[in-house]
Amino acid sequence: MCAICLKDHSSQNAACQKKDWRVHKGGCMNSPESDGPAFHTIRSYDFRFMDGYLSFALTRLELWRRYHHLTREDFLKEWSQIAGLYFLHVYLVRVKNPPPGRFNHVQYHSVRMSSLFYLVPSLRERIQQRLEARSPAFTIGYSIIPGDINEGEEYIHVQPKQVEAFVHTFRFPLADTSNIDLTDILRGVAYRETAYREEACQKARDGKKK
Repeated sequence: MCAICLKDHSSQNAACQKKDWRVHKGGCMNSPESDGPAFHTIRSYDFRFMDGYLSFALTRLELWRRYHHLTREDFLKEWSQIAGLYFLHVYLVRVKNPPPGRFNHVQYHSVRMSSLFYLVPSLRERIQQRLEARSPAFTIGYSIIPGDINEGEEYIHVQPKQVEAFVHTFRFPLADTSNIDLTDILRGVAYRETAYREEACQKARDGKKK
């Protein structure tokens, strides 16, 4: 399954998926126009951590409390208005001396719910098309910001050079998230980041011993 458009493909493992991407990306609805190193790093990061950020966004918007009693048809009508207004903006910073793996080159810094109208019109239009085609879905956008910004600093005024946005589908009926703590979700993302980096470092050390 493609992590970008969530369509099934014949790829059996990560290596096959990477090889198949050259062919598939031309028709992928979620493939941004940008194709530079930062995009590939963020795409790799999103592939591994988007589930945590999507859970954060849906919990932050209190989806279960507001909409769990609705039928699917009624929910999609209500949700289309919300999804067309907001996206979760994840700020990332680069990791110094990162271990192998593109996704290990960046790490979570901070997050905020932002307006889709913050984005350039061309990107916003493409996102709207994807949201309509894949509803229910929500948008997660990523920006790499300067590494000298301290956690908790007023980063809202830091204008990132670029936002890479991905539209992700979620399931309906909705899961009950009323008892989930938002801080715990973000801690879980940070824990997984650390675990991935430690695993990559260990593999690199083991490789040098051979």
